[in-house]
Amino acid sequence: GDEISPELYEMALKTTFKREKARLDALNGELKFRSDMVKALPTTACVATVEKSTCSVMWIGDSRLYTLDNGGLHILTSDDGLQKNGDDYISDSRLYGSVNAEDDFVFFSRQVSARLPRVWIVASDGFYESFRTPMEMEEFLLSSLMASSDSREWRENIRARVDECASDDYTAVFLISGYPSFQTLKKRLLLRAKHISKRVKELSLCEGEEFEELARGIWKDYRRAFIQY
Repeated sequence: GDEISPELYEMALKTTFKREKARLDALNGELKFRSDMVKALPTTACVATVEKSTCSVMWIGDSRLYTLDNGGLHILTSDDGLQKNGDDYISDSRLYGSVNAEDDFVFFSRQVSARLPRVWIVASDGFYESFRTPMEMEEFLLSSLMASSDSREWRENIRARVDECASDDYTAVFLISGYPSFQTLKKRLLLRAKHISKRVKELSLCEGEEFEELARGIWKDYRRAFIQY
C-alpha cells in the first residue's frame, strides 16, 4: 500500500548492481580486453504499484506500462520520458537508455488514476515488438483472452504465441484488477474484442506499403484512446 519511491528503488538497484558487478569482475579477472562500449549488466526497467484505482509507476528506457479495459489498450509511460506524437508507437527505431552497473541513472515516475476494473501490463520491448502495431497487440491479447477458460490458460496462450515470434528475450507481467471473476473479465471485454478484431482483420490482408498506409489511417482513430493517459 505504500507509494512507490523512485529514490529507494534506485538505491536498491544500485546496491544490487554493485554486488553483482564485483562478482562478475572476479569471474572475468583474467580477461585482457574490454571495450568501452560494453556496459556491465545493462537493462531497461519498469516498476508499478497499484492501490485501488491509483497506479504509481517508475521506469527507465523503453520498458512500458499499459492498461487494458473495455475502451481498449492504453499506454501509461513514454520511452525514456520523451513525449511522443502518437505515430512513433508504430514507427520507432531509435535506441533508448538503460540502467547498468557503471553509470549513474535516474528513473522517470508518475502517478495515474484510472477507474477500475482493468488489466495492468508491464512489458519489455521484446514483448510488444512481437506485434507490428499496438492494435495488433491488443487484438491478440483479447482474442487469446476469449479463447481461455482461466487466467492460467490465458498466460500460457500468450506465452506460446510470443515465444514463437519474439526476436528478443522478453518480460511481461499482468495484473487483473477489479474484476470479480475471470468470466466477468471476458464478458466485459467481449464487445471490445469483436470491434478490434474487425479492424485488425483489415490490416492482415495487407503487406508492405499498402499495410503502412492503411495502418496509419486506422491508427488516427485508434491512438486517441491509446495515449489518453
